[in-house]
Amino acid sequence: MWRIVAILLTYFVAQIATAIVGSALADGKTETARAVALGEASLMVNVALIGLLLACGWVARRLPAKRPPFMAPATAVALLAAIVLSLGGNGLSFLLNADDHGTTDLFRAMMSSPACLLSLAVVGPVAEEAVFRAGLIPAMTRAGLNRWAAAALSALVFSLVHINAAQSIPAFTTGLLLGAFYVVTGDIRLSATAHITINSMGLISYALDDGSTGKATTAEALTLTLTCFIAAALLTVLWWKLTHRKQ
Repeated sequence: MWRIVAILLTYFVAQIATAIVGSALADGKTETARAVALGEASLMVNVALIGLLLACGWVARRLPAKRPPFMAPATAVALLAAIVLSLGGNGLSFLLNADDHGTTDLFRAMMSSPACLLSLAVVGPVAEEAVFRAGLIPAMTRAGLNRWAAAALSALVFSLVHINAAQSIPAFTTGLLLGAFYVVTGDIRLSATAHITINSMGLISYALDDGSTGKATTAEALTLTLTCFIAAALLTVLWWKLTHRKQ
């Protein structure tokens, strides 16, 4: 139990450190400059967070599992399932009229900085996988929790730390799948790759969206959301079958 507390405490301290360092780097500049400063601070702190977790031995890159993380075409199916499920989660957020509290605008403001892009697309996802999958799931199983229950609980915690509902909803749905990737393969590499892919696709969508496209109607959003969830479920089943077929 102490390891669970230690991992979460370290994560929250890192978030506070990011805010403090970002504020110091911004030094009263424009909104865009403050956003970039926060992103650069996040990059530095997340690198330190990953290093600290590894140094303390709190990250179990491998669980006792026999399924290799990368098997073509299973990997392609897994990544596609993650992307589609993320779209479904975003659609559900739209249907529930969830407020992102300015997070989308913050990310858009960071797009001009290579350091911020690196943080948002790669380092941030790896740090979160180290905490919520390779950190919490093994710690919870050590505490006596079934690994699938641990994966679900880690997804819930992953959702809650995102604070705003617009992010929390897709974070929970994708967190469940990322947890499944980690539990089945016993390796952080697939969940980390999927997380990087999801975030990268989100950044690409920000870059391509010039604001000229109107919002989808409720009916369109509902149809897209249901389609994404069904497709993600089918893709996940296919991935499961591909990873469990005899080699």
